Formats: sequence, C-alpha cells, structure tokens
Amino acid sequence: MFRLPVCPHCKTVYGYGDVKKLMFKKECECYHCSKKIRVKKIPGILVLVAIILLLCVVFNVLLLSKAVSLDLITMLIMFGITIIFLVAGYFLIPFFVSFGKNKKDGK
Repeated sequence: MFRLPVCPHCKTVYGYGDVKKLMFKKECECYHCSKKIRVKKIPGILVLVAIILLLCVVFNVLLLSKAVSLDLITMLIMFGITIIFLVAGYFLIPFFVSFGKNKKDGK
C-alpha cells in the first residue's frame, strides 16, 4: 500500500506533487489517457492514522517505562515524538491515496 497511485485504465504512475493536488477532488481526468478516475482516500488515510496512532502509543509507552518520574522534560519529549509522527504522516498521505475506475463508465 506504500506506493504512489496509478491510473486504473492506462497504469500511468502519478507523481507525489500530482497526488497532493488531486487528493482534494472526488474524481479527476488522467493526464495520459484522458479517462475519468475516482480518487479514493478514506480507506488509505484510515490505515495511515491507525499506523501513526499505534506508533505514537508504542513509543510513548516505551518512554514512560524508561522514565524515572513523570516530569516536564518527559512530557515534552512525548509531545515532540507525537508531533514528529503527525508531521511524517502528513507527508505520507499521497502514498495512501488510490485511484479507481469511475462508476459511470459501467466497468
């Protein structure tokens, strides 16, 4: 699932910047074959959110298990780890978007 989407009609691989632009649309037109394609983002983004949440919980629990006491520095490190995972997840969103054939095509 960790790859950039391809056109379901002509198998053209879209670049990172193209996917970033298209992920806010429900459907678009392939720049290579000019056929309509659906942009499916919800299932992939849910998987990405689940992965990020799991990683945040695991790293924060590991940090808490190694910490001597729950002080301000430990809390700031936990907050920093969470922010790093959220920012990384934002930049990984295009890899979790997929394209599908338009239902109006009847195929």
